[in-house]
Amino acid sequence: MKKISIFLSLAIFLGCLGPLAAQKPVAGRYKGHLVKMNYVSGNTRDDIEYLEYDGMELTKKIDGLNSEIAKLNGQIKKLENQNPKPKNKNQGTKTDTAQERRMWELERANHNYRLQVDSLQEQIVFLKDSVRFWKDSLNKLNHVIDSLIKSTSDLSGNRTGVDNLNRSGQHVGAYYRLGCSWLMNDLLNQRNDGELLWRRQVKLSHQIGLFWNSAPLKNTPLSFGVGLEYSRMRFAAGIGHLSETVEDAVDSDNCSYTAHLTYDNVVEDATLHYINVPITLSIGKPYNNRISGYFQITLVPSFCVGHSLKDTGNYSLAGHYSQLENTQVNLDLVEFPQLGFGDYTLSGKTKELSINNIVLLGRVSGGVYIPMCNLRRGETSQWAVRLGVNLDFALSPLSKQMAPDPKLKGASYRLNQCNILAGKGCRFVNPSLEVGIMYILGTKNK
Repeated sequence: MKKISIFLSLAIFLGCLGPLAAQKPVAGRYKGHLVKMNYVSGNTRDDIEYLEYDGMELTKKIDGLNSEIAKLNGQIKKLENQNPKPKNKNQGTKTDTAQERRMWELERANHNYRLQVDSLQEQIVFLKDSVRFWKDSLNKLNHVIDSLIKSTSDLSGNRTGVDNLNRSGQHVGAYYRLGCSWLMNDLLNQRNDGELLWRRQVKLSHQIGLFWNSAPLKNTPLSFGVGLEYSRMRFAAGIGHLSETVEDAVDSDNCSYTAHLTYDNVVEDATLHYINVPITLSIGKPYNNRISGYFQITLVPSFCVGHSLKDTGNYSLAGHYSQLENTQVNLDLVEFPQLGFGDYTLSGKTKELSINNIVLLGRVSGGVYIPMCNLRRGETSQWAVRLGVNLDFALSPLSKQMAPDPKLKGASYRLNQCNILAGKGCRFVNPSLEVGIMYILGTKNK
């Protein structure tokens, strides 16, 4: 009976979805048997006028069985009148006659027919109960739908419930990014005895900006944006200890010698300041009533508006002059400041650097928009928080490659240059975390 209720649930529910007419034919299968019925609804009661089971109409079957029962009852009554039963078991003859056996067979058949009729009638009662149950369920469902429609219309007329407040979908905002920049060029990739000569130091970068983003293009999640931001990038790297010999060095008097250089705890630190104009292609938009995500690809023209350089550490320079002119004398100079020999402390004041004033950056970003309201209560807000991650990377060099020191050709460390920015192909990557606040523009529904 439980399985037939599943069939009836689907069949009667589909039949009741439209306006309830006087008669609804429904059909389905129960345990592999084809069942058909005509469901009739009324103002006070429901009924089934037609019920077919594997091609057999049950109502007619019931009528046929009742007819058989009536015939059997008539035959039984006729036999009883011809040969009345004894009043008790002790009376009458003990011999079974053919007439008595026929009467018992008729009673047994009558009993079987009645069992079939009772079973079929129980099924009909169950079907009627199922129809009433699903009709009540349909009425309740219609009531829920009406309530939802009313709630939706109330929401669209609410001043704070901006249909999605933002019909235009445009939004403006501000953000702050905290990152860690990683510098790359050929000088920083130098090796000494198989190990990297320079040890890069991770420095924090800072970006603060404003942005505007358009509404999505028609029938797409794509939109465009533009912004203005200030960026402060810092790079640092150092050398713990380095000793090297440079042949064919030239002193300030243009005399050739062999230079012996030693560096200890050298650290270079460079800070660059940029004004950026990011141009963004976005996938995804903010909503005033739910959390949503976004992905962005950005092209960023950057204009360098300032830089500062600093280095610390110590170095020493000693010179070996072999076979001085017109003599056979070899000369070693360790302390001779007039020619630059001796122990010195590094100072960034004399460093040379050729910064590119315009740099082109690329950026990929992703994150979420979170409305500033209690979403569980169904509230909405035009204000939202933007949380995301970004990866900036330089598409063009930050600075121009500088020529080696003509007086110390071949030296690993160049005394008169900012080494960490002077190498060929000087670029950087900068992963960062972002937090921002934004306002969703749009026309409120009234």
